[in-house]
Amino acid sequence: MGLYNADKGTRTYWFVGAKDIKLTPAGDTPAEPGTPDQPGGGDQPETFIPPPNFDVEDPSTYPDYLIPKPDGLSESAKLALAAVGQGTQVTQYLGALAELRERLGEIRNNFSEDTDGAYVLFRYDQSRLTFFRGVNGKLRHYGTAVGVNRKISPSVIVGGDIDIGYAKLKINDIGQGKVHTNSLGARGYLTWFNQAGTYADLVLTFNHYRHRMSTKMLDEESTSARYSNVGAGVSAEVGHRFKFLEKGPYDHYFIQPQVQLSSYWLKGKNFSLSNGMDVSVKAGTSLSGRVGVDIGKNFLIGDKKPAQVYLRGGVLHEFLGKTKAQLNEFNFEDEALGTRVYYGVGFEVRAKDRVKLYAQLNRESGHRIKTDVQVRFGASFFF
Repeated sequence: MGLYNADKGTRTYWFVGAKDIKLTPAGDTPAEPGTPDQPGGGDQPETFIPPPNFDVEDPSTYPDYLIPKPDGLSESAKLALAAVGQGTQVTQYLGALAELRERLGEIRNNFSEDTDGAYVLFRYDQSRLTFFRGVNGKLRHYGTAVGVNRKISPSVIVGGDIDIGYAKLKINDIGQGKVHTNSLGARGYLTWFNQAGTYADLVLTFNHYRHRMSTKMLDEESTSARYSNVGAGVSAEVGHRFKFLEKGPYDHYFIQPQVQLSSYWLKGKNFSLSNGMDVSVKAGTSLSGRVGVDIGKNFLIGDKKPAQVYLRGGVLHEFLGKTKAQLNEFNFEDEALGTRVYYGVGFEVRAKDRVKLYAQLNRESGHRIKTDVQVRFGASFFF
């Protein structure tokens, strides 16, 4: 008797092929349980008495003994779990949030005068993530932000930006599952600083996500789904710059330690795949902490224009960030992103009197996420 696998949502089941089933004529007496001729013992039988409501064309009516235990997650389940896992969207949030230096560069090199400003930021991340056990994939994340800021006092800047993002998640499975995410977000921030080197940065974020997912089931048929959700976050960062070997206002070495705490809330959602699998994900909250340090040098180039190069590194830790989801009747809970280390290099230069360019190249490594490359590039314009 042949066995054929079928995608039943969360599990891969093996079903007896209908063409191989031989029905026992009415009145025949089945063999005793536990013998090779009886279901439940030894080899599968060549004949059996069909139970009530049995339909040879419908595997869902087959008796339990013809359906061996599941042998793992189906392609549909892997797709859904990867799509709803907090790790994916929290990674996108943190990548867009970054830190003050990534958003505005060295602010003490910007605002020597009472000027307003605008900026544009570009980013690209390529990461490998593990979601629920046995589900992993590669995430590529692109983003652009356009913002404005204003110095409302000698030591306070307020600003905001609009952030447009696109992410593509490719799941490592035979179904070639993919999740495409388009996001639109807004950020507002307030930054306090002084010339002694201390600063504090408060950021509020709101994002709207639209997800499109698809994969191939074991029978090579495709299944897909679309859903949307929203997220909101708040972040606080404080730090201090220590200068040494100073030869002038823009000619010195520096060490700048900083700490950052970010919280992000994601709304829950219910949706269904086109193959009928029901997905329900609960609302979740992420709480991520970061401790880092930048070590570099300020100097003048060209026509006495300020420039800066630095190395950066630190540790991030996710304190919450678990996802609880239900696929059909099965419940799942993944792990948080945990502890990661990051490191990179950055630079900035005052290209013209009212134009500044800055960039970073980073990497990140942890148990559940490894960021192979993270690129940031920005430009600020002063009015």
